[in-house]
Amino acid sequence: MPDGTGVARTLRTARELVGAGLIAAGREAAIGKVAEKYAVAIPPALAALIGDAEDPIGRQFVPDEAELTTVAGESADPIADEALSPIKGIVHRYPDRVLLKPILACPVYCRFCFRREQVGPDGGVLGTHDLAHLYAWLKARPAIREVILTGGDPLLLSPRRLGAIVSELSQIPHIETLRVHTRVPIATPERITKALTSALSAGLPMWVVTHANHAREITEAARAAVGRMLASGIPVLGQSVLLAGVNDSEEALEALFRAMIVARIKPYYLHQLDRAPGTARFHVPIARGRALLAGLRGRIPGHALPTYIVERPGGQGKVPIALPPPWAAARSPRMKQQANQIRAGQVIEHEGRRWSVLKQQIITPGKGGAFIQVEMRDLKSGNKTNERWRTADTVERLLTDEKEFTYSYSDGANLVLMDNDTFEQTMVPVALLGDAAAFLQDNMHVTVDLVEGEPVAVHLPQTAVLEVVEADPVVRGQTAASSYKPARLSNGVKTMVPPFVETGEKIVVRTEDATYVERAKA
Repeated sequence: MPDGTGVARTLRTARELVGAGLIAAGREAAIGKVAEKYAVAIPPALAALIGDAEDPIGRQFVPDEAELTTVAGESADPIADEALSPIKGIVHRYPDRVLLKPILACPVYCRFCFRREQVGPDGGVLGTHDLAHLYAWLKARPAIREVILTGGDPLLLSPRRLGAIVSELSQIPHIETLRVHTRVPIATPERITKALTSALSAGLPMWVVTHANHAREITEAARAAVGRMLASGIPVLGQSVLLAGVNDSEEALEALFRAMIVARIKPYYLHQLDRAPGTARFHVPIARGRALLAGLRGRIPGHALPTYIVERPGGQGKVPIALPPPWAAARSPRMKQQANQIRAGQVIEHEGRRWSVLKQQIITPGKGGAFIQVEMRDLKSGNKTNERWRTADTVERLLTDEKEFTYSYSDGANLVLMDNDTFEQTMVPVALLGDAAAFLQDNMHVTVDLVEGEPVAVHLPQTAVLEVVEADPVVRGQTAASSYKPARLSNGVKTMVPPFVETGEKIVVRTEDATYVERAKA
């Protein structure tokens, strides 16, 4: 604590945070508004670790006014729990396992929680009737082989209530294993008692997954709590979230994962932040996360390196984020080449700016040597220019990488694209597409050329299907061999179509120049 003293009970209000020295008195009213919307709880074990509200521990748990600002891409249910909940207390995302949420209270409320709209001190405890309905639902679905107790935090339940749930689940023939996701060993380690570990270990094989984001959270008391679970035969895994200002450095992650394995916690998952409302200040770009994990490869033991994962949009589940191969850093992103090797589509650096080559031709004048004339576009301003080089001149070419994206929407100046590997959104200037932008369609797959991670060109599929919204009527006697007639497409682009094409038909056109290809197949 900032004043050097401990707290005897969990901090839950803005006034208590002021009294503990965690926020200034002048912020009490503003933080009170945050606490009205999102639950606050900082138990003594964690409060004792906080130096100030912006240190790696305080940042996770002390509320901030920024939580009341929602930015684009954030969602009240970012992993679609509600859409995948067939009955109260169950989330069924994968065929062979379900989440069971017996309680919606937590010992500590993380300021980045993806269930922050659902959890709170009122508890949301499932009653006897709800549980009976839930057990009957599970018994009728033999494909389910694992039940994961989550919430909230299931280890806030009494040993008696928790043991009853474990016992009931253990009697369902097709369920093979149980899992508990919890903050309790870190936040309130004193709750890990003999009675609790006995309740957990009294039925099917049990795995506990605890959550810590910084090495300082793994205290002596936390290690002792983990030890009590291990002594009861319960393996313990660790999961973390990559958070700006908390663990977004190689040093912080290395210390965290080493602290975990010393405590006999196997680092399991490093989560990309789920974009819940008001969590933008914690966001770390996936490219940064990949670089951090790649930097730890070979620096810490293999069993200390977790899988970096992201939740796919719409509740499609987790996917691992691939780390760059070790040899990727060895590839130079640029090379010298002679001017006579310049080709359309290349990216070159000239006079401190990056240019996309549009056209090039060799000019041989009557007198003097040949030269290369290049039409190119400034990638930053979009302006075009022409430049000349002697054929033997040297230019700096920037090597490009291709990456697949899915088009989401445009804000006028930028395209918002979703990375097909990481599912992270990125913005690309519309100017990179030029006139071809008219052919963008929702969820269209596009290819982006990148130079050192910066987009330099966007390529659409070769063809697109569009409706003809205006065309001259068919004239008797005209054939496909007759001259084409003008038509306007549903994207506003004008083209020429065969005489037999009528208004309302769908046709295939080239995205490069809007030329007609064929009638679209039904």
